[in-house]
Amino acid sequence: MEPHLFTPGPVAVPHAVRVAGAAPLIGHRSEPYFALLGEIQGRLRRLLGTDRPVVLLPSSGTGALEALVVNLLAPGERAISVSCGAFGDRFREIAARWGVAIHAVDIPWGSAAGPEDVARALKECPDASALLLTHNETSTGVATDLAACLSVVPPDGPLVLVDAVSSLGAMACRPDAWGVDGLASCSQKGLMTPPGLGLVALSERG
Repeated sequence: MEPHLFTPGPVAVPHAVRVAGAAPLIGHRSEPYFALLGEIQGRLRRLLGTDRPVVLLPSSGTGALEALVVNLLAPGERAISVSCGAFGDRFREIAARWGVAIHAVDIPWGSAAGPEDVARALKECPDASALLLTHNETSTGVATDLAACLSVVPPDGPLVLVDAVSSLGAMACRPDAWGVDGLASCSQKGLMTPPGLGLVALSERG
């Protein structure tokens, strides 16, 4: 009997994707590889509604989150961390372990952050270099309305870094339109492909 995965990830991969994974390998410095990479980049840009390149990483979603933190923040800087569950806490821990001073905003589990929470945090921590948010909190199934929450962030405000690990491919993710500077996701959830790839989308500022 074939096993069924009732998990948020890795998800059950469609048969056509599994068959494609059994195709002969191509060289990673060959023209067919460059063509394939270009096609994947184009599809990811359309999915995200962005004209900017999407960076692919040989990592998990957690690795993509760490890439955002260590490349965009320096130890000693301050970040506002808005968390409504276990994965918001994980994003916070990644930043804290890198030496970022955390201004914590804890939303009760089962509830979503709202623009009033973000606006209050910005007033309480005006020197923050970054704002950390989770788009879809896997541990509770709660989605945050990023467009609403980020409408209160000024253009010269902190960098907005978003965990979209379980939302990309399953719900709308529009980082450019919403004012996200760094978005992290991965292959094995909403994109319904095997584990092993992280991805990062960056704004011009990011």
